[in-house]
Amino acid sequence: MKKFTLIAGMAVVALGASAQFNIDGAGYVEDVAKANPDAKYVAIAISDYSVEQLGAGNVVPAWPEGDGSDPTIRELYFWDNTFTPGIAGTPAPGWNEENMDFDYTVLIVGASTWSGAGYCIPDECKAVDFDLKPETRFHMSYSSLGAGAPAGIQIQLLPDVHGDANKGVWNFSLGTSFEGAPIIGKASNEDWQTIDISLADLAKLNNKTPNYEATNNAKGNYMVVLGGSGEGNTIAIDNAFFYTPGAGAAINGVEADNADAPVEYFNLQGVRVANPANGLFIKVQGDKATKVVL
Repeated sequence: MKKFTLIAGMAVVALGASAQFNIDGAGYVEDVAKANPDAKYVAIAISDYSVEQLGAGNVVPAWPEGDGSDPTIRELYFWDNTFTPGIAGTPAPGWNEENMDFDYTVLIVGASTWSGAGYCIPDECKAVDFDLKPETRFHMSYSSLGAGAPAGIQIQLLPDVHGDANKGVWNFSLGTSFEGAPIIGKASNEDWQTIDISLADLAKLNNKTPNYEATNNAKGNYMVVLGGSGEGNTIAIDNAFFYTPGAGAAINGVEADNADAPVEYFNLQGVRVANPANGLFIKVQGDKATKVVL
């Protein structure tokens, strides 16, 4: 197994025509927080330490609360025993390099041709107000932990909040396409990788027009993981959350008449880039700052 390494920093890289959105870097929560001040978060698989650093008032909790036996609380259900829970044995990205995460979701494929698990809000449970918007982004770190992974993994976000005709609004695949969902990330391997993508981009890739109001007071499955066959194949997930940039975020900027102002580009760490290309940057023109993919 290769030595476990993480590279500090965060930048989204578009990889060819397949419109992949892997982050070039460790995928630390702290990097997201620094690049998006005043953001609001919905936490799916995120450590208590990261929530503490973000501030409880900025985070809507949606992580599982129990062992699947209580229908009145949020749970991670393993469908037809096709996935089983594993043990988190290596450090995951967590908050930053000094505070790694040793408590994250590990799913192991059973002896089947299809495997699935769902983060679910049962009918008897209190609903969760996701309050998603087109500019809301989904962030997730993933790894096979060196055990091998299905060639294609599909993630479905809030599949139960839309009508049948518009399901699959925010589906995507990692690796090869799973059941036709668009590919946005590299295949899982023993190293931790991270994807970060806006819901508007996900809807466009799925040719859907979402009803964002349907994400308020949501119940049912809010994140589904699907995998192919291969007994013992592993999918590990950490730092899975939605975040909506706030009024103070550099990517939102301030509206002004800046048509004649010079243009400058910066990466997500605030470093000026003379010739930006092949990535996500902040474009500053006068008093206006916007996030652009070049």
